[in-house]
Amino acid sequence: IYGQWYRELNAFGSHSANNSRLSPGMGVVEESWFTTNPKPTSDLTPHEMEVLHKWWFTGMVQARTTFKESPEKKQLFRKLANMPEFQDYERFFCRSIGGHGVLIADMHEKVCYKFIAHESEEEADEMFEREFSMLERVSAVDPNHLVQLMDVERPPLGSIPMQYLDGPTLFDYVREQRVQNVDFQYMAKQLVIGLQELREAGIWHHRDLNELNCIVQDGQIIIVDLGWATDDPLAQPTGARRSRSSGPVNNDLVSLAQTLYYLRAGEPLFGSLDDLDELVRQRHYAYRDSVILEHFLGKIDILFEGPLRELMRFALTSNGADGDYQTARSFLS
Repeated sequence: IYGQWYRELNAFGSHSANNSRLSPGMGVVEESWFTTNPKPTSDLTPHEMEVLHKWWFTGMVQARTTFKESPEKKQLFRKLANMPEFQDYERFFCRSIGGHGVLIADMHEKVCYKFIAHESEEEADEMFEREFSMLERVSAVDPNHLVQLMDVERPPLGSIPMQYLDGPTLFDYVREQRVQNVDFQYMAKQLVIGLQELREAGIWHHRDLNELNCIVQDGQIIIVDLGWATDDPLAQPTGARRSRSSGPVNNDLVSLAQTLYYLRAGEPLFGSLDDLDELVRQRHYAYRDSVILEHFLGKIDILFEGPLRELMRFALTSNGADGDYQTARSFLS
């Protein structure tokens, strides 16, 4: 039902935290959305249309990723729209929308509730249990750079209560601060520490590290969305195609380097955003031919210098072993 809402969201997958009201040039709503796409919304009740309007077409628009049209998300939306506890629109709003979940923020209690959407109920339950268990592990080590589980007496049925973060994503932060004013070395250090904290919690891979899954909160970078996190050292890469690692085994350091390059350059290290298949193909061949990989490492040399340059080159050629994280951090000490 959500179609192509915002031109900017479709292009960049983000919406500025400081511009929550839709306005020309900042997440513009397609003017002909209702008239050109009547079928996706034709079976919504008047109440559901009202909720859709209040959550996504007014000042409460805070979604940071595109809510792509899918039957399972439509079903989840209808469930949330008709839950009595979410009828207070001054208290609750849609904080974030991802590949398999929706985050509803409670402004009074300062907590977020994550709901999982999947076409298979069984797989949705598995994803719920996996993310909940990952958050339990993370909260047990009391990290500084990872989102944590919240202790809520009676959370909404089917939700995961987690830490409320109202800061911008890394993407929004870099855009608002302007690239030349961003301390990428400090940013990289916090991200590496966050990945180390994952290992301390017994979580081997995040598997979806990118600029939209990192929140800048009070000067600290917090890694969020543990939906694909795993304690399996041999887990295969998954998550966002643009920043995932290449090879039979996941490597978050490779994802970290690609994310930093994208934020600094405004374009992916491999390929372009216009053709993700070509991007994946270029990355695939780069990691199977050292000559091709060296070409892309040369792009790192152009944009970065000093310790950050060394970190980027190391991260892109690392194996993702425990020692690699300590080595990566040593570049930034």
